[in-house]
Amino acid sequence: GLAAIEMGSLAIFRNSSVLVPTAMLYPGLIGFGLWRFAQALSIRNWQLLRASAQARTTLSLLKRVFDDSSDGIVIFKSDGTVLRHSYSAKAMFGVDDTGTLLLPDKLRKLALGTAVPQGNDTLPPQLMEVETGGERRLLEYRATKSEVELSQGFGDAPEPEKITTLVVRDITQIKEQEQDIAYLSNYDDRTGALRRNAFLVFLGLRLKDNRDAVVFALTLDRFKTINVTLGRRVGDAILREVVARLERSSLLLSSPVRLGGTSFAVYTESSTDVSLVERMAEDLFGEISEVYRFKDANAQIGVRIGYSTVESQSGTTADDALNQAVEAMDMAKASGLTVARYDRTAFEKQRRSREIERALDT
Repeated sequence: GLAAIEMGSLAIFRNSSVLVPTAMLYPGLIGFGLWRFAQALSIRNWQLLRASAQARTTLSLLKRVFDDSSDGIVIFKSDGTVLRHSYSAKAMFGVDDTGTLLLPDKLRKLALGTAVPQGNDTLPPQLMEVETGGERRLLEYRATKSEVELSQGFGDAPEPEKITTLVVRDITQIKEQEQDIAYLSNYDDRTGALRRNAFLVFLGLRLKDNRDAVVFALTLDRFKTINVTLGRRVGDAILREVVARLERSSLLLSSPVRLGGTSFAVYTESSTDVSLVERMAEDLFGEISEVYRFKDANAQIGVRIGYSTVESQSGTTADDALNQAVEAMDMAKASGLTVARYDRTAFEKQRRSREIERALDT
């Protein structure tokens, strides 16, 4: 800038013999240059401060995400030394008096040995059972390995370091809930008896072995009266006791199924000889109809039993066998019988008779 001014004043002097003083312009030009330099320096410092503030904010957010994660996160070196762990990991495993994470050695070794490169999501999470705080816990974990630059001290150049990041989730409660759901899907929560679908699966497995079987279906009489007079608490206790009696029966019965209300069913692998099955049905009647004794009351109930026999290689399905036993049970109840046997010919005649009666009524 100063050179340009001097060249301009020299040109004016040569052409017009006019002397232009430039010395007075030097301080202004120098001051302007210093002002511009200071302004550029200030802008640069502001940019650096802004970038530093943004970096601190990002680091703070990442730290918050790390510490607040519901999953336990542990970062350690290739030699197993823990570099950092989240609050969830601390709550999960605990720390000693020095603040060192009490990570189980088995889990540490497994994580170091099974770690996959970061970004590789092809392997599913691994499961491991550990004991922490005196309790058995089921953990789901995934370990990834990566390389970062770590500074050893102030002013030292950062050096590459291989690290392993372990992410752990305690799924003990989830598995317990899944087991509860599985139990409720297979068992009646009021009595503990099997549900229909589970019972049919077990019965179907037996029939596939081509063995003779007998299916008993039974329903309780006078239960509603007992439920009203003695209360639902006693009624529920009777239902549970019916299931208990079926389970400990001397007839070696299967696990009982609750068909709904006061109806149950069982099966047993037995000869299909009618006289033998009739005696079994009578014994079953005696076991179930025996007086129910409780602390505050006694109860006597009636029982109606229907049964169907399934001969080996008959091709009868589990669903058909159960439905036949239920039809026989309904017939016993309608006819006032204690025990009724399913007879296809007799039931077909009765079905046709009912259809004719309904047709005449309409």
